[in-house]
Amino acid sequence: MEAAEALGAYYTPAALAEPLSRWAVRGAADRILDPSCGEGAFLTSGVDRLLSLGTTPRMLSDQIAGVDVNAKALVRARGALLSRHPGLRWGRLAQDDFFLFARENLGQVAFDAVLGNPPYLRTQGRSEAAKQRALDVARRCGAELTADASAWAPFVAASAGFVKPGGRLAMVVPREALFTNYTRPLLAMLERRFASVNLIALDEYLFEGAMVKVALLLAEGIGPGVLRLHEARELGNLERLIEAAPAPVAASSWVWSRIPSDCRAAAGRALETPALAPLTDLASLRIGVVTGEKDYFLLPDATARERGIPERYLTTALSTPTQIAGAAFTAEDAKKLADSGEACRLLSLPVEYAGGCPSVDAYLADGRARGLDQNYKCRTRKPWYSVRRQLPAPDAVLGYLVKRRPRFASNPAGVHTTNNLHRLYLKSPSTGRAGLLTAAALNAASMLTFELLGRIAAAGVLKIEPGDASKIRLLHPDALASVAGASEGAKAIDRALREGRDEDAFAIADDLASRALGWNPREMSKLRRAQIALRDARLKPA
Repeated sequence: MEAAEALGAYYTPAALAEPLSRWAVRGAADRILDPSCGEGAFLTSGVDRLLSLGTTPRMLSDQIAGVDVNAKALVRARGALLSRHPGLRWGRLAQDDFFLFARENLGQVAFDAVLGNPPYLRTQGRSEAAKQRALDVARRCGAELTADASAWAPFVAASAGFVKPGGRLAMVVPREALFTNYTRPLLAMLERRFASVNLIALDEYLFEGAMVKVALLLAEGIGPGVLRLHEARELGNLERLIEAAPAPVAASSWVWSRIPSDCRAAAGRALETPALAPLTDLASLRIGVVTGEKDYFLLPDATARERGIPERYLTTALSTPTQIAGAAFTAEDAKKLADSGEACRLLSLPVEYAGGCPSVDAYLADGRARGLDQNYKCRTRKPWYSVRRQLPAPDAVLGYLVKRRPRFASNPAGVHTTNNLHRLYLKSPSTGRAGLLTAAALNAASMLTFELLGRIAAAGVLKIEPGDASKIRLLHPDALASVAGASEGAKAIDRALREGRDEDAFAIADDLASRALGWNPREMSKLRRAQIALRDARLKPA
């Protein structure tokens, strides 16, 4: 199983393969392709389906084709096919990277039914050449995917390219297909290509030994067509699930279908109001420093003192959003962090440092002895030990990842950050301004804009890229400053967050926002329901 996981493969159980084969294979003469055939679950269930429809043994070996990069899995697939019929000894199974196979064969061959379970690898661990090859093939098939797309998305696009006009595509995809931003170009392409596209999320675990939930992607006919998104507690009868599908949803607005219908109008108004300013109007956002060899450059305070590294060559830096407890990161927080034993002291040697401090020189010698000067990031810096982009301390910091709420804090302590957090520099800094901004950012309207970013990583966690800053809408600090008790409210939000009372913090932020904007509290309540619906949907166990 470990080798399979390394390839992003979770081999398909019969409980999934059999109903999908029954749906996709409809005639005795149908030709079938599984582009990630693994141990042959879809191919064997496809053979069973063809035999039940009356195909002849002579035809059978020409009707089945499979591709997989794993040689051992292909051996098992051949054995499984042979167990179904001796005529399948010469079945067309190819050991190949599917994107290489697609690059050579798209437009040359087509199948009545393409079905399978694509690899679920995310972008990490794939070579740049492999990522680009996948994106190029997807683009050739009509899906303009972005570089952050997981491997399964271009895989599905390429698979669709092998479906003959009027044929069927049946794929098992991660449940994240319903929520991620990068999926939209794929779904739009499928709408153009097929008459009907159904994406059905299942709320049960079907893969032995893997805590992963999936969605079924079923497409058929000649497009352009419609997309339907729906969820089911269990697989049950596939045809009945499709018949019970809700009204079509445009790929451009499918995220909105996750918002309760009575909240959508309020959400639309909130996103259009000029009273909420794009983050880029209020602040410049910069990623934190990229150290390379973080364990070397970011030291626990005790280690830095033991090594005798002078304070002038150290800065305190946050390295994970969970280090932010409240809506402000204070000097007291910085002291607690240093005392905690966490690595938080960033080696900050200037470019012009050329030696002369014995303790620092000894530490650098240790790094060179370990070959760190030749590793990622270090080898491209001159000198290798001087971490770049160490700007002045930011006015506020924002976590790169968002689970249940953004980790967003003003920075009176004057700490720095690594690239797991963003640095914000206010365009009009003033006393207390950053504190109001970060505390009030927990209002429902602003938190909804985070949810609508649509960049969802493992376990449903949101990613915030620098380019997303213009899509995040925040209350203008000037509007907040005019609200009676705003400063006290910001302190109350900070206190509630530190005590683990997130819901209380949200309620205070919603009250501040309602008064600052002159909105009816009922409107804010609808926005909160919309935000919670999107948050809970993405955090549902995957």
